[in-house]
Amino acid sequence: MRNKINILMILSCMVLFQACTKSDSTSSTSNNVLNGTWHWVSTDGGIGNNIHLTPASTGDSITLVINNNQYVQQKNGILISNGTFSISSQNCIHTGTSKSWLDFSDPSMQDMMVENMSVLELVLSDENIDGLATTYKK
Repeated sequence: MRNKINILMILSCMVLFQACTKSDSTSSTSNNVLNGTWHWVSTDGGIGNNIHLTPASTGDSITLVINNNQYVQQKNGILISNGTFSISSQNCIHTGTSKSWLDFSDPSMQDMMVENMSVLELVLSDENIDGLATTYKK
């Protein structure tokens, strides 16, 4: 039993440290790249990397529309959050490196770390110890 717990802890740590690894994408977040309609692709992570959610597995369609410093989030066509956001730099709790942090005005919308961003893909992290990451595509 102790070996199983040790293995689970090691796997959990590996997932946590992988969540904020350095990537080839730009480390600074630009509103120009963020602007657009982002479609939810997946949410993965959690303790032991046990969470794997997709639109197919949940039946949900989630969009995040960003226009300059304003956003609208919809789930299955129903508004769930809207408001403004600001971008700042914050150290990633997993790597200690500086990354862009999105601070949303609506308290129901969780603030997120930009883990990876390109013209067509956006990966946001909840920046919690469990290392949950959500991927969106334009």
